[in-house]
Amino acid sequence: MKTVAAAAITGCLCAQADMKAVEVDYRVVPLPQEVSVSPGGFALGKDVRIVYPEGNEAMKRNAGYLAGYLREATGTSYRTEAGGGRKGDIILRLESGDGLPEAYTLKVDGDGIVISGTGEAGVFYGIQTLRKSIPAVAGPHWCCLPWREGRPAFRLPWRTFRREPPFLHRGRGQDIH
Repeated sequence: MKTVAAAAITGCLCAQADMKAVEVDYRVVPLPQEVSVSPGGFALGKDVRIVYPEGNEAMKRNAGYLAGYLREATGTSYRTEAGGGRKGDIILRLESGDGLPEAYTLKVDGDGIVISGTGEAGVFYGIQTLRKSIPAVAGPHWCCLPWREGRPAFRLPWRTFRREPPFLHRGRGQDIH
């Protein structure tokens, strides 16, 4: 039994030694209707802020939710603030338009991340797409290394996602007799 435990710890240490940035996986469900790919990647660094529109409590909650998830996934606390964003920020914004309130666009490029929607719900679903792309724990070896300072950086390949739900209402109706 001691041999198995020693082998597991050694494996964890070896896996840790050559770990670099973790690339996120954009295979999410439901799949967005449109995905465009560009070369390059955005590193989720510790100076990234999450910016939302001033005076919008729902968007403030969205920003807090995303910050909480990123704190769990990366070990870094990300600042949320109202106002305009700058290069390298995660920007949550509302777009005017006739689309469904749950429609969203998620754009990751060299300038940062922009999650926009025609309603607060759309921005929330865009956050879900980003959240599902980032691993909750950066590999099975974290359990072996409680003393590790921080976690690996995440590299987000440049992508643009567009999604609009096919139906006005989410849910399921069922008639049981």
